[in-house]
Amino acid sequence: MEGMLSKRSDNRSSSQKRWFTVDSRNLYAFKDGMAAFPLEKIPLGSATAGWQVAEEEEGGGYQFVFKTPYSDGKYCLEADNKNDKNKWMEVLNRLLTTVSSPLFFSRSLHN
Repeated sequence: MEGMLSKRSDNRSSSQKRWFTVDSRNLYAFKDGMAAFPLEKIPLGSATAGWQVAEEEEGGGYQFVFKTPYSDGKYCLEADNKNDKNKWMEVLNRLLTTVSSPLFFSRSLHN
């Protein structure tokens, strides 16, 4: 899945528009949809370790908001509409519940 989302970190009050893509265990943030290299790689954990993507209370001028965990905190992501928000939450939560093989984890530790 890929698309434009607004992103806020726990320690920021303003948001930044970023193009996001997701693979089997990472969420990537790009400056825009044409950028060759990501600005950020956000490793996704596992639901068995307590990680989940959850709806965030909408306020402060933000709508269609959800949070995704990462090792140092949480990102607050805002979609353009409720349908997009629900799709992102479904995809990310499905990835968090997917069991990866030990080979995947050993490779990801060396990248």
